[in-house]
Amino acid sequence: RRIGSGSTAWTPTRAGKLGGVAVIGPTPGLVWVHSVGGCIAADEIRGVGDLLSPKQMGRSVLRLDLRGHGLSATAHEPARGSEQYVWTELAKDLRIASKASLSRAFFAGEGSGAAVALRAAAAAAGSGSLDAPPGLVLVRPIAALLAGADNHGAGSMGASCESMAEAAERGGWDAVEALEDSSAGGGPALDGGAILSYGSAAAAGSGDELRRGLREIRRRELSADVFAAALRGHAASGLKLGELQALGQERHVSMADDAYGVPLILQCPVLILAVQGDPEGDLLAAQQLAVALQDAELDVASDGAEAARTWPGKISAFLRKAWMKEFLAKRVMPQ
Repeated sequence: RRIGSGSTAWTPTRAGKLGGVAVIGPTPGLVWVHSVGGCIAADEIRGVGDLLSPKQMGRSVLRLDLRGHGLSATAHEPARGSEQYVWTELAKDLRIASKASLSRAFFAGEGSGAAVALRAAAAAAGSGSLDAPPGLVLVRPIAALLAGADNHGAGSMGASCESMAEAAERGGWDAVEALEDSSAGGGPALDGGAILSYGSAAAAGSGDELRRGLREIRRRELSADVFAAALRGHAASGLKLGELQALGQERHVSMADDAYGVPLILQCPVLILAVQGDPEGDLLAAQQLAVALQDAELDVASDGAEAARTWPGKISAFLRKAWMKEFLAKRVMPQ
């Protein structure tokens, strides 16, 4: 069975404990993770398949459902509660899935999925692991990404997530949607549910129609109890600026010396994509990340239509450049 109504037919696959969809091509591939509360099915109606066109990128693309979500529903472990949904644990899932499916891969994610991809890349690069990605793509990063783990103040992300989690446990999806629609709810707890869709989905109906479609998919692909646990794990997560240093620093990969015995010196280039006025992403967070990550590239689209039109080419060009940089580093002749 294949998934996708666009030009790309995505094949369901298993990767470690996670489920996903993939198109197999040359390596290194790209591994993508959605935001908390999202899923591959929701990404389909938002046009993420167009954004991540394997044909344009000319490489394998693996899109994963986070544990408990969609095709990864069976990966949820009730006894572990919210602990399994903190970014560090989801990052471990990503790395295991990547290594199980691809010999080498770039990491990428959207919203809180960008935080997971960033965590995974920083952990791999910091430990000198051979699965450290040759590049990282962060799409619409969230404000909480650099807020640290203390997110429980009034009006903070932690308080908002807790209110939503309590609603999910108390009254299921009906209560969640009622809270989303109220002024106290802070808007939809949906990945991309406000303004942004990509590619062929960009002209598909109004924002209200997209939101209704995303809600229907969310009810089908994610249980309210798992959603509550995922929200609490998300709220308990954080990332300090100091933890990002490994991405910008040159690192010696002693276990991967070239044919002349010259140690490889690698880095992890980063592409950050944001949208001006995005109610779900955060431009300031994107700008702060671009400063914190040495030599990171930041591209800000004026709106969702421009993002849909330009980002596929920007992502493809970035991946080619990042891989060529590593390819040439591996072929430095000894002096």
